[in-house]
Amino acid sequence: MFAAWNPAQPEITDLLVQYDPGTLQRLPVRKQQLLEVFARFGNRQASRAVTALPEKAGVLDDHEIDALLLTVHWEMQRLAEEFYHGHRVWELLRPVVTSIRRAGVRETLRIVDLVRHRLHHALARREDSARGSQHRSGGDGFQLDPDR
Repeated sequence: MFAAWNPAQPEITDLLVQYDPGTLQRLPVRKQQLLEVFARFGNRQASRAVTALPEKAGVLDDHEIDALLLTVHWEMQRLAEEFYHGHRVWELLRPVVTSIRRAGVRETLRIVDLVRHRLHHALARREDSARGSQHRSGGDGFQLDPDR
């Protein structure tokens, strides 16, 4: 079994913030304790992630951890929306396709999400230009320069 798939193992995010059960006051979280948890499970990937977490004198930096958790939450939300996008578009287009079929059109219909296509290329262009890659404008979007 892969270490990360062990159902007994906690997720990293479950351990980053701890509260006193009686007062609900936030408790300090020692990085070394987290490293020991994941070492017991043999999860080197989790250990590397924990090692990279910001700390002050061996205790996770609450402010930085909160910012990281918000970033992770936003990215997970973005991914959830990304994976659900196709279903939403289909629900919008289903009545249109039904009408086209009722009108007698039997040929294959091709539906292209041009807005999303352009958005993905624009984002890739922005990210790659930040890394120093060059783009060429193509007929239907942007292409990475194969020489870079």
